[in-house]
Amino acid sequence: MPGTRLYKTGDRVRYLPDGNLEFLGRIDRQIKLRGFRVELTEIESAIAQYPDVKNAIVVLKSDRLVAYVVTAETTLSSLRTLLSQTLPDYMIPTALVRLEALPLTTNGKIDRAALLDFDIKTSSHPTTPRTPIEEILAGIWASVLGIDRVGREDNFF
Repeated sequence: MPGTRLYKTGDRVRYLPDGNLEFLGRIDRQIKLRGFRVELTEIESAIAQYPDVKNAIVVLKSDRLVAYVVTAETTLSSLRTLLSQTLPDYMIPTALVRLEALPLTTNGKIDRAALLDFDIKTSSHPTTPRTPIEEILAGIWASVLGIDRVGREDNFF
């Protein structure tokens, strides 16, 4: 409507011929996860502060935060500890996936769609359950998360 004030909300919309607005998505990379508004770039910045991390991208996959990190294998366990000191619990990625390099489109941009196709593993060397109860719980968590195995020390908060 001409002459009216518009506010920038971060939502991307378009006017339809009948005058209604159609929601197309977000301009930024803000998501809503379990009732919290989460800015994915804030998590990526926290990961990038770690000295061994070359590159990182965080995506929402099946209602879970997944961080794809270009770093050494040994860095992932200490990275989770660092993130727990700098981020609230709901912003710590459920899975940390180590990659040699992030997938790129033909234009040289990060291919986020290709990241969603990667198989998520919780850890490279899961510790086996010690008791029958731990075995049952690990089986339940593996089926809920849709992964092969869950180790004793994997953290899914």
